[in-house]
Amino acid sequence: MEYFNDLAYSFFAHHGEQDVYGDGFQRDYGIQFIASGKIALTIGNRQELFRQGPIAFLTTPRYRYRYYTPGGKTRDHYYVCFNGPRVDSWIRGGLFRIDLDNPFIPVPNPVLLADRFTVLLDMLQEMRFSRAVVCTEMLLLDLLENEKTPKIQNRYHSALDELLDNVSRCPEKHWDFDKEAGRLSISRNYLNRLIRDRYHISPVSYLLKCRMERAAQMLAFGTENIAEIAHAVGIDNPFYFSRLFTRQFSVSPSDYRRNCRKDSPQRS
Repeated sequence: MEYFNDLAYSFFAHHGEQDVYGDGFQRDYGIQFIASGKIALTIGNRQELFRQGPIAFLTTPRYRYRYYTPGGKTRDHYYVCFNGPRVDSWIRGGLFRIDLDNPFIPVPNPVLLADRFTVLLDMLQEMRFSRAVVCTEMLLLDLLENEKTPKIQNRYHSALDELLDNVSRCPEKHWDFDKEAGRLSISRNYLNRLIRDRYHISPVSYLLKCRMERAAQMLAFGTENIAEIAHAVGIDNPFYFSRLFTRQFSVSPSDYRRNCRKDSPQRS
């Protein structure tokens, strides 16, 4: 379909828990999304800026962009780079805006934006470029709306970010969300509402999601049996674990492991 041929993709990836250094992309425009972690950014000869994710920024070939994770830490970074006549129409229409003084765009719903970025990357991997163009425009529209929305400072945001980050790092722990709410001097219902408003997911659903993702890694790369994996991610009942895993991945744990081993390269 020639309608979408005026945009070409050059680089796209998701780097989780890595310190990826960026320097340029001289020919390309880009969308950069830092889902978590810190980033240091320098545009041209301007002063270096430091921000904590979730945050996003756009890049243009008119300037040199250099960025890294300060302090020897890591960050969760999604990006897509592109060029072509369609970008000119985005710039003229105000969809793609570069602000050198305030390059960072707030991301109030990082889970939602990460999901949309994942869909875009999957489309590009599958070479479904027409749909990828539409998805890219939707991403830009999301960021434009975030930029126009007044940033409401919420004194609980940093605490919620820290809580969910700790859950994702240690999903096997026994997480008492009543206790976590008390630590913030709020009710459990209010904690649930704050997390739903910010992440579009409940605390318990997020915990189970993290546990199943950890289990999927263990099934793909480990040697433990299913009961041992269930216990390792904080679920004592292997039958309940299998039901949760199947609900999230639409395949049983044993079939998931079998598929991963079938797809992995054979060693000689």
